Amino acid sequence: MSDKFSKFEYAAKLAWEFPSVDFEDDGTPYEQPHYTFDTFYSFSEKKIAEMDISEDDFYKQESIIPVLEAYGLDKEKFWYAVAYINLLVSCWTDQKHLSNELPSIQDQLTTMRDEIQNRNEFKIVIDNKLESHSFVMAGKILIRELVGALDELICKVKSSSLADVFEIPIWREEDRRKKTEQTWYAASLFSILLKKLNLPTIRSRSVKEEFKEKAGELVKVKGREAVVSYDKNQLIAELVHFLGLTDNECLDGNSIKGILKKPLKGIGFF
Repeated sequence: MSDKFSKFEYAAKLAWEFPSVDFEDDGTPYEQPHYTFDTFYSFSEKKIAEMDISEDDFYKQESIIPVLEAYGLDKEKFWYAVAYINLLVSCWTDQKHLSNELPSIQDQLTTMRDEIQNRNEFKIVIDNKLESHSFVMAGKILIRELVGALDELICKVKSSSLADVFEIPIWREEDRRKKTEQTWYAASLFSILLKKLNLPTIRSRSVKEEFKEKAGELVKVKGREAVVSYDKNQLIAELVHFLGLTDNECLDGNSIKGILKKPLKGIGFF
């Protein structure tokens, strides 16, 4: 394997999992990696420069890098595999017509107003990590007052920099659905990659006090011991978080285990 190609070794293992068929001049068919890998390999630096993730940031991930090192993986090769999966998710998102970007705060508020102003009632769901509550808003007068308040807020956002105070976007259900599908797709690809790399099983282990800081979020204190987890599903969860595909802080290895029950078949991309 040439030095130029060696850093793409892990990405190529994944690409060969979904080969496409091409033909020699004499008509003989042969398999080659999926076309997105050829694009990624040929224009990797340009493609990576367009991404919201970077190699430097990846190497700083204290919940990922120590696990890769424990498995004996090359972190540079793994970085290019992560970047390749990020490209695949982006291409799949475009193919599935899933928007990568949310509308502006003004547009979101306008859509919210338009969706409720002609209704007699609607439901508001307040959800947090511990519990969820649903409230039914009913009555024309109440809804009219709420629509009026939204109109005033839309005007304020439009005429000032008020939008800057919205640190958390106003998520709509379809936006959540998009994130859920992207999480499933990326988790499935990472799962296939880890299987292709033939990783051994490494049990959680206790670590010395001075290792706690290096291990970062990997460390879970049990009694007086610090325990580092090498669970593959937890690694996938950390990789999904790194790609920014979920806003669910509770997404962990157990969540990924459930997500991966949906098979990666018939998705209309490979």
